[in-house]
Amino acid sequence: MISLLSYLRLPDESFMPVEECTQAPPDADYVEGAIELTIDWQPIVTLDQPLVLRLERLGKGSLLVTCGERKAATREAEFVTAVRREGLRFFMELDRLLPGNAGRNAEAVKSLTAARGPRPGGG
Repeated sequence: MISLLSYLRLPDESFMPVEECTQAPPDADYVEGAIELTIDWQPIVTLDQPLVLRLERLGKGSLLVTCGERKAATREAEFVTAVRREGLRFFMELDRLLPGNAGRNAEAVKSLTAARGPRPGGG
């Protein structure tokens, strides 16, 4: 099981899940935030750490996901699906908060949906 959640940084420096935000980020050109990534209930990326994420193929259809000392193996197709799903959700929420950025967000969504990569079933 892969859980990937996106957060926006608020003016008071705290983080809020993007779907709970009701105010637009103060700078539409530089939206600050963070993610949390959990694989099989093991935290890999948390809000309190800089993001240096390393992906390594273990074999056909498998990935090792590493962030600092934390690591977990997962199916590549499941990981890519989770990243795409959260990315699409994130940009949908940004469209809600920053409708003036819809054109930029549409390009990101297009990239997410057109990106080549493994599909469910491996490879």
